[in-house]
Amino acid sequence: MTSLLVALALALPAAAAKAPPLQSVVFEGPGGRLPLTEWTLARDPQNVGLQRGYANAGFSGVAVSLPNVVNPLPYSGPAGSRNYRGSVAWYRTTFQAASGGLYQLAFASANYEATVFVDGQRLGAHKGSYLPFVFDRQLSAGAHTVVVRVDWRNPGRQSKEGFHRTWFNWGGLNGEVDVRELGASDLEDPSIQTTLTPDSSVATEAAVKVSVAVHNFAGARSITPQGTLSR
Repeated sequence: MTSLLVALALALPAAAAKAPPLQSVVFEGPGGRLPLTEWTLARDPQNVGLQRGYANAGFSGVAVSLPNVVNPLPYSGPAGSRNYRGSVAWYRTTFQAASGGLYQLAFASANYEATVFVDGQRLGAHKGSYLPFVFDRQLSAGAHTVVVRVDWRNPGRQSKEGFHRTWFNWGGLNGEVDVRELGASDLEDPSIQTTLTPDSSVATEAAVKVSVAVHNFAGARSITPQGTLSR
């Protein structure tokens, strides 16, 4: 895979740079994303899921929708102390790949340590809530199963790793998950930096710098990103 960063400099009258309407970030991002919202949740307080083949989707549970948090209730008393030490849970869902190719699973957030499996094969792991992460995998056309093991035990270790827990500890897939097929090239991490000129008697202008990361998954070639700066 080849990556490069492309920057464009544009001049735009400030009067034309109107703020876009507000919308949730769940609607932002690349096109072609399939949201994975319906999952099966199985709690694993004894941490026996790996031994019992949960990574191969061999578990039953309750139906949940994402975002989902395994609430640490109760908070106080002996039961609250046990809950604060954390637990383990497993999530399972399926999706259809329309064609064979390279696919990307994107997670908005999971707490605390998430290990992802696709069709029983370990895809990768990630630590820390509120930090988006992605994994890529070549898939054939047809049905595929995604399993996520979430481990939020040992809040002391979490704090040492930079994720401090205060008066309660919780876990789960607390963010959206989606999957999309990647093409021969892919654009990621677009950004806009605007610099306004000082007020003067002439029309005020804004210098706009647009950047995007270009990933090439095909053979060696030249790629020229194009786009439109509106409003």
